[in-house]
Amino acid sequence: MNAKHLIMLAAGLTAALAASVGASMSGAHAASAGQSALAAHARSLGPAGYGALKLGMSEKRADADGLLAGPSTQGPNPVCPIARLKGAPTGKGVVWFSSKHDVVAISAYGSIATPQGVRIGMTTAKLRKIYPSWNPLGTDADGRGYVTVPGNARAEYRIETAKSKVSSLTLQADNEECYE
Repeated sequence: MNAKHLIMLAAGLTAALAASVGASMSGAHAASAGQSALAAHARSLGPAGYGALKLGMSEKRADADGLLAGPSTQGPNPVCPIARLKGAPTGKGVVWFSSKHDVVAISAYGSIATPQGVRIGMTTAKLRKIYPSWNPLGTDADGRGYVTVPGNARAEYRIETAKSKVSSLTLQADNEECYE
């Protein structure tokens, strides 16, 4: 998304928020709310990617657009290199690349959440309310399951739990062949 699109999106969000709240909200508060909504949207994992980084995007383009912390390195699967999201701590925000499908998986870290609100650290009970179709291999307390991404039938969320909390969240293309 280029700067022009971001400005248009921010203006649209600001107008929509101001209209939904009514005349009681001042212009300064509306602009602030619009900026907050835009920031939340940019930190959303899915349905097509994470911010400007999209499933299917080439590594060359992702790197040229400044979305990666550096060049990819060999991952656990020698045919699928990995890189890190720009700004992610070491070992977090992993991006998987496939020679056939380019970006095939993006891992969340910190406060990154799905548009529906699932994030690392959330209880399994809240996860189940948001995605009732999540069916783990293992138990709700300690398991791994998949959910088709709302709005993108060609992707899924891979969600792991440990001690009844979400411990890992990844957006992945349904054709990824890098792990599992």
